Amino acid sequence: RRHSFPTRRSSDLKIVPQLISKGKIARPGLGISVVEDYLAKRMGIEGVIIGSVSLKGPADKAGLLGPRRDALGRLKLGDIIVGLNDEPIKNSEDLFSAIDRFNIGDTIRLKVERDDRKRTISLTLAAIE
Repeated sequence: RRHSFPTRRSSDLKIVPQLISKGKIARPGLGISVVEDYLAKRMGIEGVIIGSVSLKGPADKAGLLGPRRDALGRLKLGDIIVGLNDEPIKNSEDLFSAIDRFNIGDTIRLKVERDDRKRTISLTLAAIE
């Protein structure tokens, strides 16, 4: 006979008290949607392409960009997230796993590529429900 016992994960320790006190879960987030990883891979891009930026969210306040059109009307990719603090980000799983280790209100440093230039942008994570 086998016995199973639930194990506690660090994310459970954050979620359960929120559910009890507020009836919903708020996680730290950037206020973005991302392009599917398989599309980035098909384009030969390692990192996470920003698909859209929520108005007045952390990413918007930090100046991150989603897809846009250039002066000739051609579509340009959004910023590509390639690092978070000192950790490389190769896909959306890397990004969301890294963010999950932080709390709402924490400040992080994102390394992004835009127009073939790398830059580091600081932003404060907000509650994403």
